Amino acid sequence: MFIAEHRKLRQPGTAVAPGEEELTSVYLAGPDESIEAEICPEIGCTCFSLRFRGQELLHFPFNLNHYRVSGDLAGIPLLYPWANRLEANYFPYRGREYTLEGDSVYRDGNGLPIHGLILKSSSWILKDLNASRGFARALFEFGLENDAGMRANFPFNQGLFLSFELGEDGLHIMLEIENRDRSSFPVSPGFHPYFSLGRYSRNEIRLSIPAKRSLSLNDLYLPDGESIDVASRWPDHRDMALGDRKFDTIFCDLERPELRLIRPDLTIDVQLGSDFPVGIVYSPPDQDFVCLEPMTAPTNAFFLLDRGQWEVPVLEPGARKSFEHKIEIIPGNDG
Repeated sequence: MFIAEHRKLRQPGTAVAPGEEELTSVYLAGPDESIEAEICPEIGCTCFSLRFRGQELLHFPFNLNHYRVSGDLAGIPLLYPWANRLEANYFPYRGREYTLEGDSVYRDGNGLPIHGLILKSSSWILKDLNASRGFARALFEFGLENDAGMRANFPFNQGLFLSFELGEDGLHIMLEIENRDRSSFPVSPGFHPYFSLGRYSRNEIRLSIPAKRSLSLNDLYLPDGESIDVASRWPDHRDMALGDRKFDTIFCDLERPELRLIRPDLTIDVQLGSDFPVGIVYSPPDQDFVCLEPMTAPTNAFFLLDRGQWEVPVLEPGARKSFEHKIEIIPGNDG
């Protein structure tokens, strides 16, 4: 049987860091614990650990209490209701401008709103936890009534559900959104998984990015309307060495709906599926992580939608929509 448990992160009076006794971990594992995942509902429902044969695959070099109060990102955070940057302190939709303000708005180095409104939200609630011979699964619901920042900045009544299902070969993640409002609203969610390089150097890591186009960005890392032919810019894009390359790059027109990080001991295959037609790769050359990010739309999606430059999911009243992807772990010869 797989294992599914809801645990206190620290017992009262034994916390390593003040405040951690308030946090919990939802622990999912295989029968022999050769594959494990942990999610913290109180910090954005972030998956902060994914281990395979005892090795941590995620980059998460923080204790959870530090992560909760800092501006750092790590693990697998959910980006909602938009992912990546917006060009201004509002978003447009059907002739109206919705102002973005307050502490719930995460901002980049240029002060632009980025990654939505619920990165570190404490409003997630564990709704269901179960395990069987083939998987362990946790379902969470977002408590909109408890999140003033979300209600003020994205004023649409909605239900959000996030599920993690751990199987023998990886982790399946699904976000489901229900429009409970009288008005329609746009969404452009994404996920931002940080994958560790393990004990390997960047020169030993390879990437597979089966895309035809990359979007050109301006100085604020916003799409400038131009695109780049991937095969011309990266001739070896289907199997390229990471090395000292810098990536903060939007890839689209995927030949296959996947992005791969290939280590000598294993391969991490992020299967985007049809729900995430855009993939972003982020890896500064001086860091020991690579982000392979499933995205519903490029950066600045709400403004691109407003200008008719990109289709973004719009939920009509009463509609439900799900967004699924899977992180598959493929053992290698060195593992």
